[in-house]
Amino acid sequence: MTAHPLSALLSANPVSVPVAASLAEVLALMAAGHSSCVLALDSERRPSGIFTEQDAVRLMAEGKTSAGLHMGDVMRQPIFAVPADLDTRAAYRLMADHGYRHLVVVDSEGRLAGVVSEGDFLRETIQRQRQAMERAQGQVRGLRQRLQNFSLMEQVSDAIFVADAESTAIVEVNAQACRSLGYAREELLALKMLDVSTSISDFAAWKTFRAAIRAQGQLLIEICQRRRDGGVLPVQINARLTEVEGHEYVVTVARDLSRIREQDAQLRLQAHALNAAANAIVITDRVPRIVWANAAFSALTGYPLAEALGRKPAELVNSGKQDASFYQRMWNSILAGEVWHGELISKRRDGSLYDEELTITPVSAEGREVTHFIAIKQDVSARKAVEAALRESEESWRGLFNSITEAIFIQDGEGRFLDVNHGTEQMYGYSREEFIGQSPEAIAAPGKNGQEQLADHLRAVLAGGTRKFEFWGRRKNGEVFPKDVWLNRGSYFGREVIIAVARDITQRKALEDELRHLAATDPLTGLANRRHFLEQMALALARQQRHDTPTALLMLDLDWFKRINDQHGHAIGDEVLKHVAGIMAASLRRIDLLGRLGGEEFAILLPDTEARGAHEFAERLRQRIAIEPAQTPAGAIPMTVSIGVTPFAPRESGLDAILARADRALYHAKANGRNRVDLEPAP
Repeated sequence: MTAHPLSALLSANPVSVPVAASLAEVLALMAAGHSSCVLALDSERRPSGIFTEQDAVRLMAEGKTSAGLHMGDVMRQPIFAVPADLDTRAAYRLMADHGYRHLVVVDSEGRLAGVVSEGDFLRETIQRQRQAMERAQGQVRGLRQRLQNFSLMEQVSDAIFVADAESTAIVEVNAQACRSLGYAREELLALKMLDVSTSISDFAAWKTFRAAIRAQGQLLIEICQRRRDGGVLPVQINARLTEVEGHEYVVTVARDLSRIREQDAQLRLQAHALNAAANAIVITDRVPRIVWANAAFSALTGYPLAEALGRKPAELVNSGKQDASFYQRMWNSILAGEVWHGELISKRRDGSLYDEELTITPVSAEGREVTHFIAIKQDVSARKAVEAALRESEESWRGLFNSITEAIFIQDGEGRFLDVNHGTEQMYGYSREEFIGQSPEAIAAPGKNGQEQLADHLRAVLAGGTRKFEFWGRRKNGEVFPKDVWLNRGSYFGREVIIAVARDITQRKALEDELRHLAATDPLTGLANRRHFLEQMALALARQQRHDTPTALLMLDLDWFKRINDQHGHAIGDEVLKHVAGIMAASLRRIDLLGRLGGEEFAILLPDTEARGAHEFAERLRQRIAIEPAQTPAGAIPMTVSIGVTPFAPRESGLDAILARADRALYHAKANGRNRVDLEPAP
């Protein structure tokens, strides 16, 4: 691809709409203009978004309709734009690297200059290759004239060697010959052609070479030349004999094949790109018979390439849905050298029909009559289906807006409400008219939200981001409630706005609180369960070691509890456990923690308590439990407990050591007759 500004390639008048245009209007413009994309422009013609056929297909796949949708809702943004003076090769690489099918081109002030598509690059490539061919043919025609005068040799980009036909001594070279082989001019003029050729390196080979030139008039072959640094340069030489003042010379024009091979590789790459293109591409002769097609053509039509070559497209894909006048108009255009673009219904190999967007570009050589046609075919069945669905389900924007159950706020750049839906009225109890012009602070729960944080969210969204956060609102009746809020930037009747969507999460919050409570609570007694008690005990140990505050642990076990279960049943046993838990809970301070570790085993954590104080408290608790029998359906059931007490050590190694001491103290209390308190001091 030749380097030149992108402005020479772009389509200067693409289909464009304001951001507030309805999706139905956008699709209608695409269909009417046979356009694969529509741009959203602001009031100064700066592009702010793009909507393509792929986006329409995506909406259909998601089950969405045009009901209430606008360009701003469906366009892709921020838009990827390139300057008009960008090199076309760089632009093509951008499209290939990122998978773009369109490039939006802007001028120096960011205003729309046009759009470039894959088809534009294809046409440009073909045109440039045709021009390159024409230039090469012109160079060949002029070469004979230029070689008549050695002073014109410097104008030739290829290397030129003039050598004595007998001795092979080099008598003249141009600057390109010096550059290509790495010699100074004086060095080359001191050599022979045999010195710089690896293929014609002796007089016998030279004589054969010279005889071939004489027999054919000129000789075009590929050889290798030897560079000054020892490297080998592949070249294509065009050699002929010429006579000057009765002396015969061999004039050799050598073209660097390494550059040509690079160009061939580039052409192969372009051929691979065409073959890998998502759109079907077909090249026919004038008849028209298919001479080349890419893999996408086979995928679209179902015809293998071998079956399609040599046949007319009409024999393969004509559905009979277009009348003769349709094809007559098409042929009139392309035979006149004009590009034809349109839509039609075609037929696959299996007989199924599909909607097709077709562009046919005529190709002519050196300004003569058209010799070939290049057709780019795209299946637009999905787009057509979307258009049909949108036409059938068109509804007003307000109807869609109010049908959404979540609360939706339309806000200006400072956060003031411009509009709200019915969901917002129902959530807060205010009417739409009461909302208009108010700020979020008017419906915020006092002291529950960081106002500066809310301002940061608004600024971030205006800068192009999105935000999701929790916000505490206040209803008209004063009730405070939590909600999830999503903020996005959008368009509201041509005005850039912030769109907030809110959902009441009161039930979710209540459920989360309940789950947290259940995760930390013993279901029978309502006390802390073992996991939660040990977590709090670990925190108490950390505080004790950080602040050197005394802390003690009590381990309690109901005496002969198994007899109660065996005699009265587990239901009565549960009543006894709840009774004892109630006595213990009523005996604690606010900072103390009581937990059920399992079965009839309980534990009490006593912050800010020395070992002696803990022992005294345990004794009082033991006595109270002993004198307050549990009142159950089976009658009054007396109960006693054994208690092990231990204080936290100043340099405690961990929870296990504390629990082990308390457990040993409890064991001693039971071993010594039960219904007693034993203390194991800290080590």
